[in-house]
Amino acid sequence: WTGNADLDLDTHDDIACGGGDCDDDLSAISPDATDSVGDATDNNCDGVDGVDTDGDLLASIASGGADCDDTDPTVGPPWQPTITVDKLAMDASGNRYGYENTGTLWTDSSGTWMSSSAPVGPYSWLLAEPDGVLHLVSPSSHQVYAGGVWTAAAAPAPSADIQNMVVDDGGALHYLRGGEGAAVYYGTDASGAFVETQLAVLNSWIFGIDLDSLGNPVVCYSDQTGLLICRNPTGSNIFTAGDLPPFGARSMAIADDGTIHLARAYLNNVYGASWNGTTFSSFSTVYAAPVPFFPKTSLTTVGNDVWLAVYAIISPLTFTNAAGTWESLPITTASASTPCALYSGGGEITLLCGSVLELNSGCAL
Repeated sequence: WTGNADLDLDTHDDIACGGGDCDDDLSAISPDATDSVGDATDNNCDGVDGVDTDGDLLASIASGGADCDDTDPTVGPPWQPTITVDKLAMDASGNRYGYENTGTLWTDSSGTWMSSSAPVGPYSWLLAEPDGVLHLVSPSSHQVYAGGVWTAAAAPAPSADIQNMVVDDGGALHYLRGGEGAAVYYGTDASGAFVETQLAVLNSWIFGIDLDSLGNPVVCYSDQTGLLICRNPTGSNIFTAGDLPPFGARSMAIADDGTIHLARAYLNNVYGASWNGTTFSSFSTVYAAPVPFFPKTSLTTVGNDVWLAVYAIISPLTFTNAAGTWESLPITTASASTPCALYSGGGEITLLCGSVLELNSGCAL
């Protein structure tokens, strides 16, 4: 090689001459340059748009990327896509089960993803009992998977407005339907056949249904007066709190310590609240978008930590309070308006955005 090894006079020789300057025609591009994600240019010659200190070709969060630990190449973005499925469930051991409407069941219980045949869908719900017995449920069909065999079981009455469903330790299904301005009904097959009970009249809104530490169902909803009610669906109220807006997406989850966590979206804001058994913490802002976008929410818990997914006409986001305050973890692969739901089991957490299953890769706070 003959000639000038540093044409742009930025004190770094051209890569072709054994240096580290990946564009020796521009002095703004060199190993010393500041590089932030967004201009589609590798300004600091580390192989990515942004700063990549650990060499995993993922830009750091500090430079606008998604790598939360840029000193460790084994830790990547908060969420990394794996397989594509239509429904997801997790059992008490953290095993994941993914269902495709074409009739395929996926599981990673062996340590790698394996597939087997399943009933052809679509199905509205995939649920896992703690021991891995599975339930595929739609308003007119219910299939149970145990011992490698699918068996038909009693199904809920045909209804398109089932909003939330859980399965208890004994295999009984519990669901809420209605809401979004309609009446709220609780249904269960605990007695062997599905029975429904009306909980609230028109203009009610559902937060959700979850199991408490004893495996009993707890339902939360707001009634026509705007009163928040959390209760045993066949018993008395656990607590009530007042004066909620008459619309907006809602979700709930119960932590290991029994705390009931709730999320509510209204216009461009997402709010969180909780009940610790004696005190209700009023709704406070978790996220505020720059413009109204009518967000939707999905809430789950891992131990006593709370995780929240928010999505609508902006790119989806996830939040966790594992560090004591709400922190955001970006979802880099999901597009705007993609519905995202969080799932947990065995101390692990999984995200399903649209049909893309995404695993947390070590960036949990």
